[in-house]
Amino acid sequence: MQRAVRRDGFKRIDYHINGVHTTQLFDLEQDPHETRNLADDPAHRETLNRLGRIKTTEGASGSPDECGA
Repeated sequence: MQRAVRRDGFKRIDYHINGVHTTQLFDLEQDPHETRNLADDPAHRETLNRLGRIKTTEGASGSPDECGA
């Protein structure tokens, strides 16, 4: 399963492959083709956490800023 949240110019994606959890974070304004994963960048830790909270609290909202696959 994959979950993604877009908000304030950023996109966070969480997914599992073979039991391994992966998180990606992209700055859609600076990197519209999503080539630079910022999830491990300490400068973006607050954004990563904020989008994670949105994903948790609005998980089944059907918001246009969230998509699940």
